[in-house]
Amino acid sequence: MHQLIILGNGFDLTCGLKSKFSDFYRDRTSGSFSVESIPEDERKAWDMILAEKGQDDPLWCDIESLISAYVFQEDGLGSRLDRMFSVTGLAIDLSSTIPFPRPKDDLYKFVSTRLGKEDVSQAELTSYLLSSLKKYESIFARYL
Repeated sequence: MHQLIILGNGFDLTCGLKSKFSDFYRDRTSGSFSVESIPEDERKAWDMILAEKGQDDPLWCDIESLISAYVFQEDGLGSRLDRMFSVTGLAIDLSSTIPFPRPKDDLYKFVSTRLGKEDVSQAELTSYLLSSLKKYESIFARYL
């Protein structure tokens, strides 16, 4: 006789493993859920994004939806990155020597500082977020 046992989503939780993303982030922030408690040299872009969202936001520990909201279109409004780089209501004179306004966003400032660049394109920011996400996945895997 053969048996097929399928372990689905939730098996780890039923066994008492602290494998939810919120468990990981609680551990990462020493229980404070504040990005300030993560040493600055260990902070990742996704720590910044989670801090910006706040624990009360329904996307906070739904990391897949959060990634989608930042990188892909959200509710027909464009992605969070699209909105960060859009300048609505302004006519841009491409011949002007005045630099295009930089996003006034904590995530943008964080990434530009990490890259050592004052101006970061949307493509560079997107690439950095992907790279940072891969590092974040490794940190999560070590936690588990």
